[in-house]
Amino acid sequence: MSSYDETNSRTGIMGRVNYAYSDKYNFSASIRRDGFSRFGLENIYANFPSVSGAWTISNEDFMQNASTLNYLKFRLSYGVNGNSSGLQAYNAYAQLSNNVFLNYDGGYVPTPYTEIIRIANPALSWERTGSFNVGIDFGLFGDKLSGSFDAYQSETRSLLLDQKLPDITGFESIKTNIGNLQNRGFDLGLNSINVSTADFVWTSAFNVTYRINKITTLGNDPIAMTDGDGNTEMREPDDLQNGWFIGENKDIIWDWELDGVYQVGEEAEAAEYGLFPGDFRFVDQDGDGDIDIDDKVFLGLTNNPWYITLRNDFEYKGFDAGVIFLARLGYKGGTSEPFNNSQQYIKNHNWYDIPYWTPLNGQNEFARINSINLGGGNAWLSQSYLRLQNVSVGYSLPQNILEKVKASRVRLAVNIENVAVFTPWIKELGDPESAREMPRTYSFSLDVTF
Repeated sequence: MSSYDETNSRTGIMGRVNYAYSDKYNFSASIRRDGFSRFGLENIYANFPSVSGAWTISNEDFMQNASTLNYLKFRLSYGVNGNSSGLQAYNAYAQLSNNVFLNYDGGYVPTPYTEIIRIANPALSWERTGSFNVGIDFGLFGDKLSGSFDAYQSETRSLLLDQKLPDITGFESIKTNIGNLQNRGFDLGLNSINVSTADFVWTSAFNVTYRINKITTLGNDPIAMTDGDGNTEMREPDDLQNGWFIGENKDIIWDWELDGVYQVGEEAEAAEYGLFPGDFRFVDQDGDGDIDIDDKVFLGLTNNPWYITLRNDFEYKGFDAGVIFLARLGYKGGTSEPFNNSQQYIKNHNWYDIPYWTPLNGQNEFARINSINLGGGNAWLSQSYLRLQNVSVGYSLPQNILEKVKASRVRLAVNIENVAVFTPWIKELGDPESAREMPRTYSFSLDVTF
C-alpha cells in the first residue's frame, strides 16, 4: 500500500507606473516580487523589475508632411523575468524511500530500511532572465505596407537544469542552478495590400524569426587547459558528461560523424574498426585507429534558429482563397533507424519499408540489418523543411441571392491541411516533425447566417 501528497504555494505582489504625453511619448515601469515554495528556504522570494519607453515619431510636427511614411514608432525596453518551470514539489530537499526487502547475495532479504533516492539542493533558486529589446513599428503608403521589427538580447542566469552526476555519487542527477545562457535574435513581421480593386484584393503577411544562444559560463573556476596546438591557457572547463560547452549553443550536437556506409570491396578498411560492409563509416577525426570520445565533433543544432511563415489571401468577386507556407530551417534530428538494428526490420517485419543496405542495394542512407553502431547513438540528419501548410477556397453567395433566401451570409468552403512538405529528411522516416507520416486533412464547411 502506498500514498502520495504534496503541497506548494505561490505569492506575488506587483506595482506599475504608466505615463503618456501628447500622444507621442510613453513610459512604463514595473516591479514585482514573487515567491515560490519549491525553492530553497533562503531563495523563495525574488524581485523582477522592468522599464520601457516608446516614441511615436510620426506624430511629431516635422513628420506631418511626410507622404510615404505615415506611421513610425520607436520602442525600447529592459526587464527581468523569473522562471520556475520544471521544478517538482520538493526538489530542494532530499527524498527518502522506505523499503521492506534488501537485495543481498542474489536474493531478497526481509529488511526494512530507508534510503535517499534524491539528493537535496537547499540553494535552489529562481532562474532569472534580463532582456533588452529595441523595436520599430511602421506604416508606408497609407498602411499598404506595414510591419514591425524587434531585435533582442537576453542573459539568463542560474539556469534550472538537471545536471548529471558521476556514478560514484550514487545519484543520476540533481536539479540545480548552473551557468548563464545568452540569447540573441530578431523578429520581422510585414503586412501588405498588394492589389485592391473593386473586384480583386490580394493581401500578404510575412514573418521571420531568428534566434540563437550560447553558454557563457557553467559557474566553474578556470583551470589550465591545452588546446589543439599544444598551447596552455586558463579557461573554464566544458561539461562533457552533459554536453555543455562554453561559448557554444546549448542545443549543439556533439557526436560522432558518419560518412556513408562501407560497401562491398571495402572489407579491409571496415575491419580496422571491427566493422563490415553494410555498417556505417565513423569518421576517425584524429586518425589514431580508434573511434572514441576524441573523435566527437559539433554536427549542428537540435533546435531551428530560423522560423518563417508566409500567408497570401485572395478575394475575387464572391470567391476567396488562402495559402499558408511555413518553414523551419537550420537544425537536425537524431534517429537510430538508419542503423537498422531494431527487431522491427528482421524476419520480414520491415513495417516502414526501409531500404536497408544489401550487397545489391549499396546505398549510403541506411545500414544493413543489425548493423554495428560503434557510438551507440544516432545518425544526425537535416530536419529543415518548407511546408505548404494550408490551402483554402471558398465562395460566398452574392447579395441578390441572399435576399431571396432571406440570409445575411452563405459561404461554402474547402480546406486542405498539410498539403505538401519539401525537405532533405529521409522520406522513409516519415515527416521531419514526427516519427511517422503526417496526415493530409480535407474539410468542407457551409456557413449560413440569417
